[in-house]
Parts: sequence; C-alpha cells; structure tokens
Amino acid sequence: MNKSKKAILISIIFFLVFPLTVFASQVEENINEDIHIPTEPENGIPLLILTVYEDEDVIGKANEEDEEHVYGDIDLINNSIDHQVRGKGNIEIILPENFESEYGSLDIPEGPQELDYVRGRGNSSWVRKKKPYKIKFEEPKSFLGMEENKEWGLLANYTDKTLISNAIVMHTAKELGMEYTIKMVPVDLVMKGTKSGDSYLGSYYLTELVDIGNGRVEIPELKKKETEDITGGYLLSLYFEEQDYDKPKSTVFTTKYSGLELINENPEFESEDLSEGRKLQRDYIRNYIDEIDDIIINNEKIDKKTHDRLNELMDLKSLADFYLIQEFFINIDAFKTSSNYLYKKPNDKLYWGPLWDFDFIFYEGELDIPDTYHGFNCHWDNPWIDNLRFKDEEFASLLHERWKELEPLIESLTKEGGIIDKYNQRGLKSWEDNNKIWPRDYEINNEEEIEKLRKFIELRRQWFNNNINNIDKEFFTISYEVDGKIVEKERVKSYSYVVDFSIEPQKEGYICDGWINKHTGEKVEFFKIENDITLIPDFKKIDEIDSKISLILENANNLPVVPDGYKKAFTLRNNI
Repeated sequence: MNKSKKAILISIIFFLVFPLTVFASQVEENINEDIHIPTEPENGIPLLILTVYEDEDVIGKANEEDEEHVYGDIDLINNSIDHQVRGKGNIEIILPENFESEYGSLDIPEGPQELDYVRGRGNSSWVRKKKPYKIKFEEPKSFLGMEENKEWGLLANYTDKTLISNAIVMHTAKELGMEYTIKMVPVDLVMKGTKSGDSYLGSYYLTELVDIGNGRVEIPELKKKETEDITGGYLLSLYFEEQDYDKPKSTVFTTKYSGLELINENPEFESEDLSEGRKLQRDYIRNYIDEIDDIIINNEKIDKKTHDRLNELMDLKSLADFYLIQEFFINIDAFKTSSNYLYKKPNDKLYWGPLWDFDFIFYEGELDIPDTYHGFNCHWDNPWIDNLRFKDEEFASLLHERWKELEPLIESLTKEGGIIDKYNQRGLKSWEDNNKIWPRDYEINNEEEIEKLRKFIELRRQWFNNNINNIDKEFFTISYEVDGKIVEKERVKSYSYVVDFSIEPQKEGYICDGWINKHTGEKVEFFKIENDITLIPDFKKIDEIDSKISLILENANNLPVVPDGYKKAFTLRNNI
C-alpha cells in the first residue's frame, strides 16, 4: 500500500466510522457504568491488562513506518469491519495466589510486554458487542505452558452462555489424541486506552491460534522460491463466501468433482502473479486434493484396495475424529466455514484439524424437543464425509471404533466433579462479572446454563449410542400404513424429512389430520430420519373438529400453514 492510498484509506475509515465510534463509546460507557475495574486478580484466574497507545504521535509514527497497514485508537479498532485498523500497545499478565495452570507451568513474561500490534479478529463473533482480539509480539512469547509464539488470540465467547464450550471440546480432542489441539487459558481482561480510559471487559480466553509454527501445526512453512520439496507443509480451510469474501480469489479453489471449496491459508496464493515456486506449490496441492476428490466421488463403492489408496493420501482416522466431535457437539460451523482446517505434512498425508471455534454447539436448542439432540448431519452436508460414510465399509467401521474411544471421554465431561464442573468452578466468579458487564435481553443463571449443557451432552450421548449403527445408512424407508395395509413407501435420505401430505387416505365420516409415528404415537410433520419408520393416519371425526374450524380459518392469515384436515373438513361441511 503506497502512502497516498493509505492516507485515503485512513480518511475513509475515519469519516465512515466516526459516527459509529461515538455510538460505540456511549454503549461501552453504559455497559461499564459502575463496573469495578480490577488492578489485581480477584476471580481466581489471571488478570490480563491490555494497554493501547492512543497518542497521536504514536499512531502517526506507526502509520509512517508501516505502509501496509493502518493504525488507530481503540474506537477505530473496534469499528474496523475487516480488521484493517491496528493498534500499538502492550500486555501484562498478573497471576492470582495459588493459581494452577492446566498445562503445568506458571511461567509468564515479567512486566508489560510490547506488542507489534493488536487488532480485531473473527467473523460472526466480531459483530457482537463483546469483541475478540488478535495480539502479536515482535518476538515469540510463552504463557503458562503454552509454547512460545508471536501470535495469540483473546476469545470473547460472547455467544456461549456457559463460557466453557470451547475449552471442553478442546479437552476432549486432546484426550482423544488429536494432533495440535488448541490450548487456552481463562483470563479476566482489562483494556486501557491512554486517552479513552480503562474498561473491564470480563471473561476471555488467552488462546493459541491455528497456524503453521512452533506449538501450532508443526509443519515446515514453504518458501516462495521452493521448487523441489513441495510435498508440505500446507494449511487449508474450507471456504465460506459469506464470511471469506475478502480472501483473494487466487487462493480459493474448487475441487473438480464434488465442488468442495477450500482456501490455501499457508502458503497463500495472493494473486495470479506468482513465483515459479508458488505456481508449482499451488498445482501440487490442488492436484493432490483433486485425486482424493476423484476417489471419493467417482467410485460407486469403495473397496479395500481403493480404501487403502485413499488412506495413503488422507489420514482417515483424523477425519473420523474430526467428524465425530463436530457432529456430536452439533457445531453450527461444522464442515461449512473457514473454522474447519486441514493440513498436509511433507512426504505424508492430508490430515483434518486442528479443531477451532465451538461457541455455537447445539445452537441453543430446547431439550424437550428430541430433534434438538437427534440426528447426523445436523447442520451442513459435506460431500467427502457423507460419501465415505455410505460408500466405504472400512471407514464406517472406523467411525464405530473411534466412537468407542470418544464415548467414555464424553461421559467423563458430565459426571459430578468432571471437566464441566471443574472448568465452570475455576471461572465462576469471572462468569458472574462477565454477566454484569454484558447483560442479555433476558436473565441467565450459571447453574441453569451449566445443567442445560450437561443434559444436552448426556441426551446426545444416549442418542449416539442408540443410533451409531445407522451412521453408515444413507437411506431409510418411510411406510404409510392405512387400516393395516401399506399404501405407499418412500426411500429417503438420512437427514430430514417432510411428511407427504399428498397421500390422502379416506375413511367415511373422518378427516385425515396428518400422520402419526406408529411406534411412538407422536404426530409428525418435519423430523430427522434415524431408522425405518411406519406412519399411520391421524383420523379425526368431522363432528369432533367442527368447533375448531371457524376459529382456525378466521385466523388463517396469521398462520404459516392451515392444517389440511381442517381445510378439508370445512370444505365438506359447507359443500364448497
């Protein structure tokens, strides 16, 4: 970015953001009104103090020295939609007495540590009131048993009412033996602006980030001119246009056969004007991915020989573990967004991971509705995992084997004094402060939210145990039975199903008001398919529903659907 373009960008950011910054400052002031700002740890977890230099001379000097980026104050950072604005500053971590690190070390840098920069991070999480941040040091730093690195994250966990979802998933993945599981430490965060003042922002995680590097994904970083050993390393993610629209199109590619879209995160092919090394690297990894894509999509069945070849190219155990954890916790970002990572080691396979971003597990479902915790493919389809489940018997067997390893780890989360209780207890005081600082439109209670999480995991575990034998079933049979006879059968995908109301069984003096699951007696309209099922008509006498007809039809404009049975009864009654 040359100086003139940068000056224009700074001006645009200032004039576009100024009205928002005034508003943002007022919101923050209101949120933090009467909130005590700690200067020492008070909640049993480390206190992290992040100071942002807002002096005009510091910001001006940073903009002069770094032509590629824009620097500003806290308001400009918080209102930078694409994280264009950075800040200069430092952080200091203060440990409470008798603190124990989950990772076995109490080592932290002594005193304030200068930052290369602080900026916003995240996609959907960035539009929330409570902001997540990325911090970078000029030299690698190590914290509390997490290995030294320059780049770190401060996760806000705004959408997670328990504040522990990410931590329990990462713990589970580590216990399962997944490589490069992200480490994170809960902290209380105070942000200090040298002009705008101090704010206590509540509970955060100081966390490792997904990238190539020491203590992260430990594979070599390919140099631009590298043309010989180009078999690794590569870090990729899935591409989600709504969030990743700003990614250079040259680093996004679509597989030939399934249409799966991926991003080359590292190395990033930032333009079509590439060095010879980068061109060879890009061609290598894309051809490699396409060979996997070809095997999975273009084989009607995957036999042992083909399975073995596939396993030479892609580590199927890592995919099985990745899938089961994403699926079990019903992560809304699973197999959809760029929070889903893959990496390739040199002279080795493609692996799935590391896991990242579990703010939205089970998506706030109501636990008295079975569909909340039932089903496979709870949110998004994925052409690789779906085809492998149904085409490859050995991969389906691997899913069963890995579930046997995962299931006791899941069970240990919910037991009394288990990981949920342990993680909740260590951050309980911070949770209470956080809830005061960032109140919701309705009251929440820590004990209730933790019990809801515990109940969800238990119900989901029971469902998985009861249905794991169907994980390789692509189709189930829906049978419509009338008076003991099957009048219609359908073969349907094992995702979700809408009852076929075009089937209209007749019975004199009665109206069919939908269908009932013969095995459970429950009325069904839209449901997740878990096994073969028989439906029987819900016959109602016309006389019995006559009194409801007028009321329903009077309010028909306010209803998304008027039940067919009532429409037909009204028609018959009035000879219309």
